[in-house]
Amino acid sequence: MIVTFFSIPFYIINAEWYITFPLFSWTLYLIFSKELTCPATNWENDLRKKIGKPKIKGFIYHYYLKNFVRIKKKILR
Repeated sequence: MIVTFFSIPFYIINAEWYITFPLFSWTLYLIFSKELTCPATNWENDLRKKIGKPKIKGFIYHYYLKNFVRIKKKILR
């Protein structure tokens, strides 16, 4: 899957290397960067802190993956 994600800039844009290379670099940065977070997640964590709820790790984990694992455990019982 990661290899496919690496190659997205080359498949989407049939352009010269000087256009696809920055896209490829940005893709690598998005995949491997621990510092890059979604501004909406930071905003949601601030709101959750104000009302006394715990912070979330990230949007996809909190709203999709966590529920998927919970449903999968119910099915496998």
